[in-house]
Amino acid sequence: MDMDAFVAVNGPVWDRLDELVRRRRSLDGAEVDELIELYQRATTHLSIVRSGSADAMLVGRLSSLVARARSAVTGAHGPAWREVVRFFTVSFPVVAYRAWRWWLGAALGSLAVAYVLAVWVVKDPAVQTVLGTPEEIRQLVERDFADYYSEHPAASFAGQVWVNNAWVSLQVVVSAILLGLPIPWILWQNAANLGIISGLMHAHGKADVFWGLILPHGMLELTAVFLAAGVGMRLGWTVIDPGPRRRGEALAEQGRAVMSVALGLVAVLLVSGLIEAGVTPSGLPTWARIAIGALAEVLFLTYVIVFGRRAVREDETGDIEEAPDLAPTA
Repeated sequence: MDMDAFVAVNGPVWDRLDELVRRRRSLDGAEVDELIELYQRATTHLSIVRSGSADAMLVGRLSSLVARARSAVTGAHGPAWREVVRFFTVSFPVVAYRAWRWWLGAALGSLAVAYVLAVWVVKDPAVQTVLGTPEEIRQLVERDFADYYSEHPAASFAGQVWVNNAWVSLQVVVSAILLGLPIPWILWQNAANLGIISGLMHAHGKADVFWGLILPHGMLELTAVFLAAGVGMRLGWTVIDPGPRRRGEALAEQGRAVMSVALGLVAVLLVSGLIEAGVTPSGLPTWARIAIGALAEVLFLTYVIVFGRRAVREDETGDIEEAPDLAPTA
């Protein structure tokens, strides 16, 4: 089948159905009948497209249209808990999974920068003198770094950490509005801070303290930041290269994907904050604290891969079911 010809012939039908769905609350009797007829035709078209086309965006667009038309025809709404379940089993993981190359790139780039800076600080004492006086550095490596994790009650510290981590990720997400351009700078600042502190701790024989306090919560926390950065940069690239879609459609879809990730990271960062407040400063052996952090990281990555890959196989994009085709304009 010539899919381009099929789309050209039936595109007006889909556009008309979309128009009726948008005006579903003000349709007259004839238009309601037309809506039902076009919905039935679009359902058949969707079946044909799914069996004869590998264009995931076409399948996704038509699936969304049929779902919205079905809702308009039946007037049925699922319970709120189903929306929550769908968000955590489809919307959030599939957006994260589809953007894995972007946040893996953000992770590798950031860790490379942190490593280079840490080695520089360790190997060049002159750099350390620029970073602070000997007394200030001694205070940091011998007291301040470790005291940070235990100077407040666990409950209040968990809330403080959650807010701080959410703020860093929010900066990354909001930067997506500026097409992701500030994101590399935010990642640079975060990587530089990590690298400099790591270098100072290693240079003064406190490597065990550094890794024992950073790794339990840091693995999941940094993954959340990298994920937010990856999705934000992907949004910026969509403006440059929207692919086969219209630029407005692509931008609107990726913008909604960024919001899905922002909501999902609230839960991820809550877990990270609880680990940082309750596990990192605990009296557990270092290996046990790191193992808990590693378990949380593995569980999160497994969750994204399993649910995200399954959703991709089902042609899910993570977009909302009643998504408009174009980004809203003033």
